[in-house]
Amino acid sequence: MTPSLPTAPLRLTAARYGVALALWGVALVLTVLIAGDIVKVVFIFFWPAVLIGAWYGGRGPALLVTVLSALAVDYWFVERIGFAIPRSISDAVALGFFVVLASTLSEVVDRFRRTQVLLQQAEREARLHVEQLEEQAVELEAKTDELQDQAMELEAHSEELRVTGEELAQSNQALEEARAEAERLLRAEQQARAAAEQANQAKTDFLATMSHELRTPLNAIAGYAELLEMGLHGPVTAQQREAIGRIQRSQRHLLGLIDDVLNFAKLEAGHVEYTLADVPVRDAVGALEPLVAPHIRAKSLRFDRGGCNDGCVVRADHDKLQQILLNLLSNAIKFTPLGGSVTIFCRAREDVVSIDVRDTGVGIAADRLEQVFAPFVQLDRRLNAPTEGTGLGLAISRDLARGMGGELTAESEPGCGTTFTLSLPRGG
Repeated sequence: MTPSLPTAPLRLTAARYGVALALWGVALVLTVLIAGDIVKVVFIFFWPAVLIGAWYGGRGPALLVTVLSALAVDYWFVERIGFAIPRSISDAVALGFFVVLASTLSEVVDRFRRTQVLLQQAEREARLHVEQLEEQAVELEAKTDELQDQAMELEAHSEELRVTGEELAQSNQALEEARAEAERLLRAEQQARAAAEQANQAKTDFLATMSHELRTPLNAIAGYAELLEMGLHGPVTAQQREAIGRIQRSQRHLLGLIDDVLNFAKLEAGHVEYTLADVPVRDAVGALEPLVAPHIRAKSLRFDRGGCNDGCVVRADHDKLQQILLNLLSNAIKFTPLGGSVTIFCRAREDVVSIDVRDTGVGIAADRLEQVFAPFVQLDRRLNAPTEGTGLGLAISRDLARGMGGELTAESEPGCGTTFTLSLPRGG
């Protein structure tokens, strides 16, 4: 077993590796300037580098020099097949012999060096131990006198101990009172936590109720606007039709916000149910294309889809999967400037399918990337326009992904766009 030495400081370790690399550099220069074309000859200058590196730095630096030397000879002096395979068997044997022998010598030299260091340490410790014994002998004599003095002091301390005992009894009483106070505070904390949970549940119930209540008049607005647009209440002018269109867009926008709040409330309350089944990703993405195509054409974006073949099948809730993908595509379209591109790319691994949604927008700073998944948080990724919405879309999408046993992550770099990756268990 290799002798165990104390771990060297980082600065000393770096120095050892630095010396080993310097020795290897000198050996490489001498080899390039002097050595011939025979592998056995070009190793001559690397042997001292390996042995000195092992003696000075130990096994790690020596092995580093060995590997670098073999790679240098293989690169500069050996005819190769491909990147690193020698064409000649003799060259391969010479390289292998050098690596094995150099590694063995590195181990032997390192063990010898460690043994020498341990012997020196043992000798120093022995001398130190003798000195300590001599000092202890002197101290024992002094302590003998001290013990006699302490025996006399013990009688005086007896009275002090009696007083201390009384003070200890008082301290125990105070400790019991403090423990009772701590238990009272703990009960108060538990009550406060229970009240907070009740308040949170009440908030969730309120959001769900209000969302349902708001949907009714909004649906009525949509119905009346459609009746007006159809001309059932009389002719409609062009200006009135434009105003009706704005009303309908506003109604759909408000309805979308309410749906986000309602979905978030359901997620917080744990009322979301998942019906898991094998879902082909290609079908799910294909069903979304007609929904986002008008927005893509309006901004002259390029839409690409790759890798979403028949082999990409996920274990998920079909509706929840489409909700997540639609949200990611809508965000990508929203934050991609005119003439940019939006891409969906699927990757099937052994037990996971990853769906990447990439855009060519302005991107997100690394220190703010995780904030996009926080509820009610919006990061303005456009240059000069405010972002509409509640800031719940990505938070809901991540919760839905995790509810199906998956994950939603994001990667971005300012100026290079953003990639959201939905990972879900692979289906059968």
